[in-house]
Amino acid sequence: MRIAVLISGVLDYRRPIDKPSSGNWLDVIDSPSLPYRLSPFDEAALETALRLANLGGNHLTIITTDCSADKALTCTLLAYKPDDIIRLSVPSCLRGNARGLVTLLSVELEQQRAEADLWLMGREIGDLDDGHLAPYLAQCWGLPLVSNALVVNTQLTDLSLQRLRINRIEELTVQMPVIISMTNDRRNRLRHPLMKNLALAKRQTIPLHRFDLGSSGAVLSKAQLVAAEPVPTRYDSLENCHILQGEIAAQAREFARLLIDKTQSI
Repeated sequence: MRIAVLISGVLDYRRPIDKPSSGNWLDVIDSPSLPYRLSPFDEAALETALRLANLGGNHLTIITTDCSADKALTCTLLAYKPDDIIRLSVPSCLRGNARGLVTLLSVELEQQRAEADLWLMGREIGDLDDGHLAPYLAQCWGLPLVSNALVVNTQLTDLSLQRLRINRIEELTVQMPVIISMTNDRRNRLRHPLMKNLALAKRQTIPLHRFDLGSSGAVLSKAQLVAAEPVPTRYDSLENCHILQGEIAAQAREFARLLIDKTQSI
């Protein structure tokens, strides 16, 4: 089984951020020295990938996106001894743009896309905490998607897993290839890398692959981001706020009456 895990990382609040060479803090997003750390969901996906890879005969590829320029985090990932690691430098104009990132990933990961049996990633990878990337990938690549997975196990050619629903845990069996987005759970808490592996990782050099926004495949850019219009609801109203007056008991009765009127009109 060939496993690919996507890691984006989040900004590390514990490490200082260098001021951009331009002197303008608004340019910090383009700074190559931004410090990153693994999010809890990145850790869940990575631990699941490591556990499955250690079962024997499985090939693990780690692919980094937003955090690729952080050498310290790259060394940490190398210390887990994956079979391959690919560092993809995502243009700042496409961070948070799930559709644009999927387009670029489709171009740059064509070989891995054809070979991988299992794609793992955190449930909020590379976006603005809305969890859009995994569904976009599944739709564009024509693969089934399982979201909010807690634990994944192998069964010959199938995968058995548990995923979190609104108020329950659901057990599933799925066939590969498949995309799975992970949420954190005590059973997929990330292990610590060995110190000797960390020392060896510092001696390795992994090239940083930069996207070419001018290539035929990378057609989406900052200019194609569209501002979303607010969705109208039945709660929208041009009326002014209703101010409650009088004693506390009278205000409570008036508030109850308003709630009853509103719920009856829905």
